[in-house]
Amino acid sequence: MNPNDEFAWVNDFLNRKVHTVLTKEILKATPDQDLEQVVVDDIMSKFDEDHSNEFQIVEGLSKGRQSIYTTWCLEAEVNNGGFDQYFSILQEKVLLWL
Repeated sequence: MNPNDEFAWVNDFLNRKVHTVLTKEILKATPDQDLEQVVVDDIMSKFDEDHSNEFQIVEGLSKGRQSIYTTWCLEAEVNNGGFDQYFSILQEKVLLWL
């Protein structure tokens, strides 16, 4: 493996296509391993730059999309700092969403 390729996934992630409108065709064409990120990208594309409207956007989503987003948030925080970080940083938002 080329040492320069070790982090090629970071470049791929940063340069991924972000859909601001999801259609059945987009979802059908999305590989399973990318589906969660495509849905989360769509949700996050609706947030203000400072995410000040995050709660209002998530509150207005279907229960299925709320589940995808909150699960993604949990996974991201646990991967970044563990459950302790998740509950200390997101506790107020998550409890409102539950």
